[in-house]
Amino acid sequence: MDRNDSAHSRKRIHTGVEGFQCKRVRTEAELKEWITVYIDGYQKPKEYQAEFFERFRELMQHADQYQLYLGLYHNRPAVAGSLFFYDGTAGLYCITTARHMRRKGLATAYLKEVITEAKK
Repeated sequence: MDRNDSAHSRKRIHTGVEGFQCKRVRTEAELKEWITVYIDGYQKPKEYQAEFFERFRELMQHADQYQLYLGLYHNRPAVAGSLFFYDGTAGLYCITTARHMRRKGLATAYLKEVITEAKK
């Protein structure tokens, strides 16, 4: 490897995790997966699942301001969070990782992808 190749490889930044993808929640089935991660990650009582579902389903009706994103690791729900837009500013809220999916860099990969979406 010559000097130029070495300098070029140092500039590369690993931006993701193998097997990880992030998608915007658009259906009730995806919302149920999102709620499952939310409840597990924040260690909320499972009996609140229906209440959370209704609350976040209502928020999804304001898609121009409030968007939910679900991170999947090898097609399994792993990270949940939301992106809120107001007056030209974006905020990230309610970000959590399912307890059995922690310590894999998934939240970092999630944040990179959601921030990229927010910039668009």
